[in-house]
Amino acid sequence: MNRRKFLLLSLLLQLAPTLWLCRDFVFEGRYLLSGEALDMSLPWARNLDRIGWDVSEALWDRNSFCGIPFLANPAARTFYPPDLVFRLLTPLSPEASFSTLIFSHFLLLGFGGVLWARTFVRNLWSVNLAGWVFILNGYVVSRVGLADPNFLFAITWIPWILACLARLDQPRARFGLFLVGTCEVLAGRPDITFFTTYLVAAQLLVVWLPRLFRQAGRARAIGHFVKLALVALAVGLATAVQTLPTAEIQNHALNRSGESNYEFAVTDSLTPALFLATFFPRSLGDPNGVNPDPRTGGEGNFWGQGAGFHEIYFYMGHGILLLAVAGAFAGRTRMRYFWSAVALLAVALSMGRHLPFYRLVLEFVPGWDRFRVPPRVLVITLPAFAYLAAYGFETLVSRARCLPRTLRAVQFAAGFWGILIVGALLSWAFAGRWLETKFVGVGLSEARALESSLRAFWSAIFSAGGCGLAAALLFLVSASRPAWRNMRWALLALALGDLVWTNGSFLRSISAGDLAREFPKDPLIERYKAEMADGRLMILGDTQYFDRRPAHPWLFPGRVLDYGVEMVNGYGPFLLADHVNAFLRIDPTEKSYNGGLLLYYFNLDKRDPGLFGLFQVSAVLSSDRPVKGLQVLAVETYSHPVFGETRVFLSRNPSFYPRAFLFRPAPGQTPAPEGSLGKVTVKAVGATRVEIEVEAKLDCSLALLETHFRGWNCRVNQTRAPIEKLAGTFRSVRVPPGASQVIFEYQPTPFRIGVLLAPFGLLLGFVSAFPTKSRTSQAHSILA
Repeated sequence: MNRRKFLLLSLLLQLAPTLWLCRDFVFEGRYLLSGEALDMSLPWARNLDRIGWDVSEALWDRNSFCGIPFLANPAARTFYPPDLVFRLLTPLSPEASFSTLIFSHFLLLGFGGVLWARTFVRNLWSVNLAGWVFILNGYVVSRVGLADPNFLFAITWIPWILACLARLDQPRARFGLFLVGTCEVLAGRPDITFFTTYLVAAQLLVVWLPRLFRQAGRARAIGHFVKLALVALAVGLATAVQTLPTAEIQNHALNRSGESNYEFAVTDSLTPALFLATFFPRSLGDPNGVNPDPRTGGEGNFWGQGAGFHEIYFYMGHGILLLAVAGAFAGRTRMRYFWSAVALLAVALSMGRHLPFYRLVLEFVPGWDRFRVPPRVLVITLPAFAYLAAYGFETLVSRARCLPRTLRAVQFAAGFWGILIVGALLSWAFAGRWLETKFVGVGLSEARALESSLRAFWSAIFSAGGCGLAAALLFLVSASRPAWRNMRWALLALALGDLVWTNGSFLRSISAGDLAREFPKDPLIERYKAEMADGRLMILGDTQYFDRRPAHPWLFPGRVLDYGVEMVNGYGPFLLADHVNAFLRIDPTEKSYNGGLLLYYFNLDKRDPGLFGLFQVSAVLSSDRPVKGLQVLAVETYSHPVFGETRVFLSRNPSFYPRAFLFRPAPGQTPAPEGSLGKVTVKAVGATRVEIEVEAKLDCSLALLETHFRGWNCRVNQTRAPIEKLAGTFRSVRVPPGASQVIFEYQPTPFRIGVLLAPFGLLLGFVSAFPTKSRTSQAHSILA
């Protein structure tokens, strides 16, 4: 089969699982939007869609946690090329763009796996098996379905990067590496980019380092390194417009991990018990289940404790695992040792706090302390399993007889799964007798709940063990008996069927009508907009448990708010430390602070009135009871199928401060408006510019209750004036007596530098496409 037909057929083979995963979008026109996408990604996308070509509006987000550099938030994907195409050049709505991006990226992910696999296997089905592993693995589908699609967008380019690296001698491959590397950095997941960088560096070290000690290969290895360094430099320059603002805010953000905040760094570490959820799917409950949870009555359940399901789930299928074991023992080559070590090391590192030497990793591995949630390192198991499984199936297809060590490894796996099934049968009998004695005299509903959970657990053990044992037997039969070699196709069908059945229903979809109901015109919010839009809204954290808005769990930016309401507290990838520290002083007697992620206030009974005023809180949403000292403006009753009904109060703060006012600084005192000092008029408020007119009777200070950050400058009567921090987070500037014009402008230096560097990166990327003297090398000569 010629190359063109091979690739076309492979594209169609990768399209099949993509259509299955995205079937609701392709065949029913429903939007592929998870709950987390509805809470954060979609409002960000709608904001950028509204902005359009006006980049200045994207620099600063006034509605986000009282103002942060919006561009510095990589999860917004402000400059991600596919996003730019849909946002600026098509009439598609943000929600339709999301669904189209998800569909196209699944297809690109699988086809990238095909292109990479062609560098180490040749059979059509072995090559496509690698692509199917990339598409159908639990790591990707659970995150797209239950969390943020940015994971998919970033992971998509990993096999493309590996494929281009294997062909680095070819000019087109170098230019392709520049393009996919740029997309990888701008896709919105710095943690995925970080792990991918370490993976690539380790692979190149394993391949190129030995060549440096051989006279024949030294010059070639150095040449490859120079070419790769130029491409990496081009990617760094081209993406500086995004990475430099992100790097700047890292130095001022509270929710960064590291040895100084170890607990935050090990958030959602994968406990050994939670491996059951991956190796035996549905053993700890099923988040996609249609049957009600026996304890809460809600649809879908996962009763493993300590982490969100999508953070710990990476099921690859027992058939794929069996083929990966066969591939690992199919020969003694550096790359098979390398990918086997990658898979084992990633699984170990995912345990985080449960790994004895994880503190040393945070301390000595550069950059590792910048990221939380250790299980996210499991992303590097995707190419590892794809490589080993493809090579394992290749041994069945291309070799007349498998190596004895390969057969012994598969026999060991078959024995393990056989023992597992027998042990499960014996344990099930014991569990039944234990259950009978445990619930003597106990309520019937509790007994049934535990019985249902135990039945689901053992059913998952039997199912997984049976699948693994069947895969091992099919492998042994097809490898050892020439007359039964066609059983390898049954093995392939079993492996793929297991993945499709187990991982094929994670993607969430929502109809256009349901989406409209997700953003209702809530009566409390509409009342707030009508009467108190000049201030900011504070939502107390105990309103998080109700499925109607405004009580939604993340508090930022809020589905019902949809960038229409400024909020005081919130959630985001970055929380400015100065702002958070000031915020926590409003009511120091009663607060819950979750490692820099979520800010909750459960009451404001002993609040600091001065700080409360500086945050310009004009209204508070609270559940069950109103806030003392505030005027109740409206009450609504919200319901939840599990938590029942509750009342949510909208309370007015009649004494909130204006956005700008004059005051006289006094050491140790919280500034407050002093009307006798003169008059302040806010003429214009934009994302990056605030214009104020002042009539001051004497020399004093002007307060602007907006978050201060590097890059904000001020001119008083066309003269630069230094900005001083007010209460640690807001802005103030000295003004002279008489009439003055005060203009605050956001002119971030990192963004300006990035704009200047990006053209040089693009130019260098295009230069990398020009041919060099050596053009005859094969792909295997680089990453063999």
